[in-house]
Amino acid sequence: IVPIDSKGKAIDADNLRKIIFKAEAFLITAGAGMGVDSGQPDFRGPEGFWKHYPPMKKLGLTFSQCAHPRHFEENPRFAWGFYGHRLNLYRKTKPHI
Repeated sequence: IVPIDSKGKAIDADNLRKIIFKAEAFLITAGAGMGVDSGQPDFRGPEGFWKHYPPMKKLGLTFSQCAHPRHFEENPRFAWGFYGHRLNLYRKTKPHI
């Protein structure tokens, strides 16, 4: 991946560092499926999610239902288990550049 400026010209690493350092704020975005390139499980669609979280299939829960923040109040063990597992996956992931 090569960063480009607003005119489509490639930005070298040193200039990119300077731009980031001077910025008041910046936003980094990634498209759906970007994590798959780094070895993250594919969660698209309910089957992809359930493939990696079989107990959730038995409960009939979708990814969005499992990820809802209300679980931190209603069932903290469930919430921390769900997010803790994902956090561990992310910590083990080597970025693809």
